[in-house]
Amino acid sequence: YYTVKVLDDFADIVNAVEKKVDILFPAGISTFGRQIEWAPFRTAVPFGYRKGDILSGNASPTPGTDEKGATAAIKSYCKIDHVKQACGSALDIKLYPATVKGENGTNALVSLIKGFVKLGGFFMQIDVVDANVLKRAQENPKEYKTLSVRVSGWNARFVTLNKEWQNMIIERTTLGV
Repeated sequence: YYTVKVLDDFADIVNAVEKKVDILFPAGISTFGRQIEWAPFRTAVPFGYRKGDILSGNASPTPGTDEKGATAAIKSYCKIDHVKQACGSALDIKLYPATVKGENGTNALVSLIKGFVKLGGFFMQIDVVDANVLKRAQENPKEYKTLSVRVSGWNARFVTLNKEWQNMIIERTTLGV
């Protein structure tokens, strides 16, 4: 409830600002690659975040808090009034490869996407990753030159990212369908 209220109030305030030099600056929710850059500015809070913890990607759950899976993350995300967030509010979902494997996995993924759309979802980025594969890629980059991952609004070859980014991607929670 509180997150939706804060985001609604934020959007109302931002969207009430007049154009500046014929440019409109609509509200939006995004980190788009600034999770690490902005982490030093994060302060500690009583409900568990420590000073300097990495921020969640975009409008996604904070790493470690999405304990109920992708469907719960989608339901929470879809409570946001995305019309007010005209600059965008992406939901980044990471899925285990086994959950989308074969015909059953494909059907589960299609159902997940249909549910997202039916609930009013606006912008979802799905990455199918295995943390163990990513760890092996860190140890043996030459064997994983073509391994791509979703970073935050774009894809990158995992082995071309610096260690800090690689670790963040490994540590992000991976959900099942």
